[in-house]
Amino acid sequence: MEIEKLFDSEDVLLMSSSDDFGVDDGNSPELARIENVKRWRTVAVRGAGAARFRAGIKSIYRDTCLFTGQRLPKLDSIASAGVDAAHILPWASYELNALDNEICLSKQCHWAFDSGVIKFSFDDAIKQYIISIPDIVTAQASQHNFSLSAYQKIVGSIPHDRLPTNPNTWPNPKYLESINKIMFP
Repeated sequence: MEIEKLFDSEDVLLMSSSDDFGVDDGNSPELARIENVKRWRTVAVRGAGAARFRAGIKSIYRDTCLFTGQRLPKLDSIASAGVDAAHILPWASYELNALDNEICLSKQCHWAFDSGVIKFSFDDAIKQYIISIPDIVTAQASQHNFSLSAYQKIVGSIPHDRLPTNPNTWPNPKYLESINKIMFP
């Protein structure tokens, strides 16, 4: 079946050859177009509700970074808020848009969390969310003159008043455990 029969060409930009993709992966141009359409549709589906979901996360966290406590809402004079809705388990792998899989982080903390510069966990013994810096990051940072001072300031327990008012929307400890097993084996 031709790709053009599957999708209306006004809805989807169809690529004409494998040269349009920049990578020769051995797939036929038709298969490459099908894969491109699948990726586009995944983004489109995610995008449809994603904006509302992001706004909801920012709202329940009061536009405040969970890690730093900084409130960074969008102002009329600036293009965007200084906080992001961040997934604990990556959406690209798990497709899990659940309130307890989302946290609100400043853009710098979002990068640091996703990159493994800082570790976010739950200590069940003391019922506290904890921020730490992995030893390997500390060792490598000193070797490369990479300052961890901003992150060292936030190491420790996260105060409960930074969490959403509804405990059902707090970060799921099981999701934290899963991502930490992947990030810090």
